[in-house]
Amino acid sequence: MEKQLDNLTYYATGVTIALIGILGAFGNIMVQLAFIIDKKIRTPTNIFILSISLSDLAISVFGNPISASASLSRRWLFGEAGCKWYGFANTFFGLVSINTHALIAIDRYLIIVKPHIGCYITKKRAVMMSTVAWFLALLWSVFPLIGWSEYTFEGAGMMCSVLWQSDETDDVLYVVSLFLSSFVLPITIMIFCYVGVFRTLRSAASIQAAWNPESAEKNLKVQKSFFKMVFIIAMAYLISWTPYSVVALMSTFGDPKYISATSATIPAILAKTSIIYNPIIYVVMNRNFRRAFLKMMTCCFHGNVDKMKHPVQEDNQMKDKKLTTEIPLTTYPLGTTRLDSNVRECGCPPVEVLSIPGQIVSSFIEKSAV
Repeated sequence: MEKQLDNLTYYATGVTIALIGILGAFGNIMVQLAFIIDKKIRTPTNIFILSISLSDLAISVFGNPISASASLSRRWLFGEAGCKWYGFANTFFGLVSINTHALIAIDRYLIIVKPHIGCYITKKRAVMMSTVAWFLALLWSVFPLIGWSEYTFEGAGMMCSVLWQSDETDDVLYVVSLFLSSFVLPITIMIFCYVGVFRTLRSAASIQAAWNPESAEKNLKVQKSFFKMVFIIAMAYLISWTPYSVVALMSTFGDPKYISATSATIPAILAKTSIIYNPIIYVVMNRNFRRAFLKMMTCCFHGNVDKMKHPVQEDNQMKDKKLTTEIPLTTYPLGTTRLDSNVRECGCPPVEVLSIPGQIVSSFIEKSAV
């Protein structure tokens, strides 16, 4: 049963959804332009970021304009077929984003904690993993179209989603299965992987402190920076999707009359905000993407991409060159020091790292945290 909002709330909701769509489209288009312009950021990890960006852009284009126009008109404008399309599109692209968040956590875990396995994640394999994430999202999104549950209006009738309020066994089973596979499982994977990553980085820093106390303080800052990024990723995910998941479960197993139109609408809007913060977290906090954006800005003024090189990039290249030349190699249990795409594209190298422990951990942490 649809619930009504007052006119002001309808208009405010419509404007908010439209603004989210515009900002989300802008941010994700910038991400994709960066991939087109700068070949250096086309690494396996960034393939996952591109996957999230594509799904978020699709929500901005296919989802937000529909719900925004419905809110501003204070009624649904697109009929039953439009409701099914809206429910399918938002469920599908939303699940792609959620699944890919888990893939990014797995990728970081394998590269940092299990580098002898992580080095096998090439760009081609990253594309294959992303394809699996899209397929699983498609599978769960198609089920309501072929009879297992259905897409219908939710909240105040401005949006459509899975049928949460149903006493039918099949509908309840679908909701529970969707909740476990697309919310609980990704969160569990993220927690496990990021805890493992943080423990490994902390252990690496402790080893370095014993060999080179002077650089221990620097790497502590790197640890804090990485942990901050991981914390923001986890909190943003929880803030955007937990309220919606809780309301959905309350609608399924509780009494829907206790869920007001406003309390049903706000969680849906929070879930949509993920299309804004995903580019911010994975791009603004990623050094390579920041370079790509600077490159794009320079391109706008100078019109020549290939000849551009930002001074920050040159400085880091000199540091890498200094770090990796004229230093003997030996085996070391932490794995390889070079965690960039070049090593992963060449297959798994021997478990060899720099023989100076201070340099080992510094390179290991710095390349893992960006």
